[in-house]
Amino acid sequence: MRKDRVLSAVTLGALALLLVLVAVVLVQLHRVEARFIAQGIQLRALGDATDRLMAGGVRSAPAAAGAQAEEAPPPGVKLLHPEVENFLKPADTRFPAPGAPTDGTLIRGFWGGEPKGFNPLLENAADLTEFIELYAALPLAERNVFTNPDVWHGRLAWRVEVTDDFKEFTFYLRPGVKWHEPVVANDPAFAWIKGSHPVTADDFVFTIDMIMNPQAEVGPIRNYYQALESWKAIDETTLVLRWKKKLYTNLAQSLALAALPRFLYGHDQQGKPFPKETLGLRFNQHWYNNKAFIGAGPYRMTTYEPGSKMVLERVDGSPGDKPAIKTLLYPMYTDSTQTPLKLRAHELNFGEMQAAQYREEIQRYQGAATKPKDSPFLDGRIDCKPVTGTSFRYVGYNADRPIFGDPRVRRAMTHSLDRKRLIENVYVGLGTITTSPYPVEAPYNDPDIKPIPFDLAAAAALLKEAGWVDTDGDGLLDKLLRPGDAKRTPFEFALLINTARKESAVLANIFRDDLLKIGVKANIEAVEWSLFLKRMDEKNFDAFFGAWTVGWDPDLYQIWHSSQADTPKGSNRVGFRNKEADVIIEKLRETFDKDERTTLLRRFHRIVDELQPYTFFMVPRYVHCTWREVQGVMFSKEYPTVNTFPWSVARRTP
Repeated sequence: MRKDRVLSAVTLGALALLLVLVAVVLVQLHRVEARFIAQGIQLRALGDATDRLMAGGVRSAPAAAGAQAEEAPPPGVKLLHPEVENFLKPADTRFPAPGAPTDGTLIRGFWGGEPKGFNPLLENAADLTEFIELYAALPLAERNVFTNPDVWHGRLAWRVEVTDDFKEFTFYLRPGVKWHEPVVANDPAFAWIKGSHPVTADDFVFTIDMIMNPQAEVGPIRNYYQALESWKAIDETTLVLRWKKKLYTNLAQSLALAALPRFLYGHDQQGKPFPKETLGLRFNQHWYNNKAFIGAGPYRMTTYEPGSKMVLERVDGSPGDKPAIKTLLYPMYTDSTQTPLKLRAHELNFGEMQAAQYREEIQRYQGAATKPKDSPFLDGRIDCKPVTGTSFRYVGYNADRPIFGDPRVRRAMTHSLDRKRLIENVYVGLGTITTSPYPVEAPYNDPDIKPIPFDLAAAAALLKEAGWVDTDGDGLLDKLLRPGDAKRTPFEFALLINTARKESAVLANIFRDDLLKIGVKANIEAVEWSLFLKRMDEKNFDAFFGAWTVGWDPDLYQIWHSSQADTPKGSNRVGFRNKEADVIIEKLRETFDKDERTTLLRRFHRIVDELQPYTFFMVPRYVHCTWREVQGVMFSKEYPTVNTFPWSVARRTP
């Protein structure tokens, strides 16, 4: 009887223990489920704004044939948040194409003049991004730019954990990735550089340190990281970025980050570490800034001969698909009229043809009964495609100079630019008039805003209203610009243009002639590209012809926030300052709802239309020409439009 009681007690005890264990498991499952639910809520919140996130993960476009499966963790990696789904999805586009040649050379003209430098934190230049950085740098992740740019896939990072309501990002870097060898490595004076240097999380810490260093002249980039709270390398391949608050921009600024190597940019020419006290200053004037670009991407910059050429060579061991093109060769020249000549002579196998060249070589013969028999542009050897770009062109006015401080004056300038005629005649129809800093078909444009018409009488009336009249009969309007001025100032200003684009000179001359009809004198200053950028950085201009690229997700802070007007080398070059616009710009960074973002962006559109800090000109179509040995040509939906990773180059044929 006692034995039965003992067995019963044991049985009841075991049953009780089992019930406790079940309860514990249920509690744990509930916690895990709650965490997944919380993560799903976070993802859905961002999905409302970008149409791409759903509960528990990312919804991508249908994967291309052969899309890769999700990556397995490297051996020995400890995940900090194993319950969180990897934010990254497989790349939709794979390359090279089956059977594509893999030893070809793409020869593309670099016709914008000498680059100012190769440090991507310091140089806010499109040519560095488009020709060099895209191929030689290795960001943590990138968008699926050929299919659905709302979806990200891994580059240096193979996994990203997004936690705490999009305020914390944990990156797991691929082990074994090496920095490219610097071009000076074989110089005995730089023997300390020789050897293999791994890309580590500490390089990202160093890069963000430089972005945040007040001595470093990185104003255009720094504004995107003002809300970054901490950046920490947990170990060599684990990086954690934490933001102070949930912002719409956190995602792109975290995922698209590429590093600079501490072993190079943290040291002087003898290999000695820079003192912390002057690190930012030394970084600005670093001895390698003008030597070459250094990265860890699929291509290494091997050659830079000023005024002659730049060369990028494919390297082994870079993560991801191996591009088919072996060599990217960029002959350097400053006269863009040479491009069709070099294409015709087969000195280039890819080039951008400007509007007048397109008209001369191709458009004039469309529908013609007879055509030249020896033109590669007409006989199928060269294929030229007009492709809508991801940029807009404009005339910018320096509002910090009294002559352009009045919005009525700037609106008069817009009335004086005959955009429709210029697009049709100068740009041979390769463009669409725009009134905002958004793509012309974007929903953010206010549909009630129409382009300000070309109307010199309206321009003259606005100038008179602003106090500009011709008091001395010399044909030029004049005004007392400042209180206390003893002499009236004639309305005369310098119009700065870049010599690289020949259409700019034609455009400037027509604009000048029309302005002169209403008593305004524009003196055209044509300078080469590097000097043009220097003048922009120094805000040393009255007015200029410029262009900006448009990002996939609009963020207006860099170009339009008042704080950026006083930032050294900042992008708010025209001195646009408006309190309501600042509130909108700041609120946009905290707004995830798509409808609310559209409302805010349309209100900003109305503000710039009213104040006319720019004369918004057009969204251009670029004519890209390739010889027939260039295969697999496709264009990106995100800047830069020209992205040659899926391309290949076969052996030349006559």
